[in-house]
Amino acid sequence: MTGDVMPAECRRVLDELRSLRERSGRSLAGLAAATAYSKSSWGRYLSGAQPVPRAAVVALCQVAGEPPARVLALWELADAEWSGRGACTAAGPPEPSGPTAGAVAGPVAGPGPRRRRVWPLLVAGAVLAVAVGAGAGVRVLAERAPHAAASEPGVGPWERAPLVHGCTGPECEGRAPGVMGCDRADAVETLAEHRTPEGRRVQVRYGRHCRALWARASGLRAGDRFVLRLPGAPARTAGPVDEAAAAGYLATLMTALPEQGAPAGARACLLPVHGGEECAYVR
Repeated sequence: MTGDVMPAECRRVLDELRSLRERSGRSLAGLAAATAYSKSSWGRYLSGAQPVPRAAVVALCQVAGEPPARVLALWELADAEWSGRGACTAAGPPEPSGPTAGAVAGPVAGPGPRRRRVWPLLVAGAVLAVAVGAGAGVRVLAERAPHAAASEPGVGPWERAPLVHGCTGPECEGRAPGVMGCDRADAVETLAEHRTPEGRRVQVRYGRHCRALWARASGLRAGDRFVLRLPGAPARTAGPVDEAAAAGYLATLMTALPEQGAPAGARACLLPVHGGEECAYVR
């Protein structure tokens, strides 16, 4: 997709994503090794040949050490163009009338020449490619459940295809649940939860397909830490968090479970900057 037909919002987020890749110091192959997306997928996303899924934006931010909120705000604007909800269109020559033209051309806007959206056509092709790839066992990661994506406003059509996690069991050891897609709503369980009177919350989370545990926390204060402990496994600690990060959901790295393993005895503990340790226990 050349710059003269790509909406400015799309160029802006692509420039930002390319900058993040350069900052990370990773090649396309390096991004593929660190995330659930293939080298060829990253090539298409960063070249602008295919719309970028929201989950890929989050994954790249995590690899580059960038808080995702600002980049996701840019992505939302680009998503409106990619999915055909924005006002920006690419001009084309007048379309001939007739049933063949009507099957391809976009809607007519007033008496002027017909205009068609270029990016939505690319999106349709991307959906077809994912559908074909899925039959050969080629899937990609997304944060949303496939059945929920179609009913959620603002979800690009490329995120509606069947999508899976990026690691299983031992492959997940020490990796980030968000990057690997293990924290998707359709594939995760909260095994234990503890809340404090001040509003802090800590959970033991289990990715069913990934067969891994992690601790998730929210409502933290600057300087807080939290940890996942599982008998026989190294502790996974996150923090101390800064004031900006404390406002959202945070997660430790994952601890993999053996194929026949059980999470009994696991606990996620808050380590507040002031006060004693408080835990959620898996019974």
